Amino acid sequence: MKEQGRTSVWLAEQLNTVRTNVYDIYHRNHIDTELLLRISHLLKHNFAQEIANEFNSQMHRQGENVQ
Repeated sequence: MKEQGRTSVWLAEQLNTVRTNVYDIYHRNHIDTELLLRISHLLKHNFAQEIANEFNSQMHRQGENVQ
């Protein structure tokens, strides 16, 4: 968001919620996949790919093959 000059207020408006809910999202340990997809779409950034890359990296470090 910072790189795009986006603010928490902007994200809240896009998600049809209030700023305090966006701050709650920032501090969650988990995020609903539908919400992650919505945020990915809004920011035009593939967070799901980042998660997949991290998973593959962890598996590689553990010496496991990923299909």
